[in-house]
Amino acid sequence: MNCPLCAFALSLRPQRKLRCGHVFHEHCVARWLAALDDACPVCKQYDEVPDRVLEHRERQRAAREDANKRKQRRRRAQEREWCNNAA
Repeated sequence: MNCPLCAFALSLRPQRKLRCGHVFHEHCVARWLAALDDACPVCKQYDEVPDRVLEHRERQRAAREDANKRKQRRRRAQEREWCNNAA
């Protein structure tokens, strides 16, 4: 079996298995993860979720919560308006 990054036999050098199960030479994948991408070069799954991804997810969650709150406020305002018009 060969390293997907350098194509040399995996048995020749120390190996690293990522969380996704893909195996690389330790130095090949370390350079890849540090310099080029935070994800597996084969399947693009994150080996360790980087801070910027966590921050992006948090911003998305907060934006969804804000949108839901605005929607609830509009709905309550409409209900009050309907009740006032009906009275």
